Amino acid sequence: MADDIIKLNNLLNKFELLKGKTILKSVPTTIGVGTHFFCNAKCVFCLGGKYPNFSFNGYKSFFEKNLTAVLKKALNVDFHGYGEFLLMPNINKFLKYIDKKIPNQTKTFFTNGVALKNVTFPKKGLYNIVISLHASNKELHKKIVGIDKFDEIISNIKRIKKQKNVRISLCSILTKLNINDMENFILLAKKLNIKNVIFKYMTIFEYKHFDLSVFFNKKLVNKNFTKISNLSKRLGINVVLPPSFKKYKNSICICPSPWDYFYVENQGNVNKCILADRHIGNLNKNSFNEIWNNSAYQKLRENLFLQKPDKICKKCINYDKNNVNKISSHITFRPDTYKKLLDYIIKNRKKYGLKTEEII
Repeated sequence: MADDIIKLNNLLNKFELLKGKTILKSVPTTIGVGTHFFCNAKCVFCLGGKYPNFSFNGYKSFFEKNLTAVLKKALNVDFHGYGEFLLMPNINKFLKYIDKKIPNQTKTFFTNGVALKNVTFPKKGLYNIVISLHASNKELHKKIVGIDKFDEIISNIKRIKKQKNVRISLCSILTKLNINDMENFILLAKKLNIKNVIFKYMTIFEYKHFDLSVFFNKKLVNKNFTKISNLSKRLGINVVLPPSFKKYKNSICICPSPWDYFYVENQGNVNKCILADRHIGNLNKNSFNEIWNNSAYQKLRENLFLQKPDKICKKCINYDKNNVNKISSHITFRPDTYKKLLDYIIKNRKKYGLKTEEII
């Protein structure tokens, strides 16, 4: 019965997206639970900041209280936020708890892999573990994430990999430091018998991040992407790559996030997507149903479906792949930070050799 409810909601959600419905009867197929926590790494590309820590009691009193009916209809529940959520006290008790409460949902956890040493996943259910590794060797890994734990992480992966109901993906944020490590990263995945690898462009949060961005190495990026695509096919590894730097025809895509994704931070703020600029609601002030079909969500869906997105969605690579060729689309969409960084790069475009059309 539970599986039927999930399947029916999934079908209805896909239908409503296909038809461009603005008021939805379905709930999102993926719920993002904001699990901000203390971080044990110092990654060179990190946004930093201080956030209230996620907790077991907070999950029960806030997320579960406000989203129980929605969670039970979703296909996937993603647990991610700033920091290392798996360091949370009573993490194994928490995993057993959600295994009982949402047994039919695929549960995804994002981690740097260090805390996996003390984590035990239940033997039932389906779990996705996305490990932010970023390098194929311990020297480069330490340079990028600021901790000397590479061998320990590899050992943790080998242990977790033995559990049949846990799927592991490796993730690498691309910077000038590791752009030439992509091939070895794929070979490491093959050695570990991992079938999924995700590469992403770095989001620029600070002035110093411009000097790390691969945006200024477009030819090298394209060359490596081609090489990696061919290599992954030969090795039987599924590789997710961002768009290459080139001009695209029929480049516009209706972003599905306002239909199939709902992310709530542990302080209650609701983001319209993982790249969101402004909050679209707050679960402390309104119920899920009130937020999910509020006027802001309706307008967002209508504008995207009619290809008349707001100014932020219009800049997003997920809406128009040609945006990959503009540095403004690699900057965080947080309003104040975006303006500050955009002003900086405009003033310093000669330093970075940028043409006007490469900025906005």
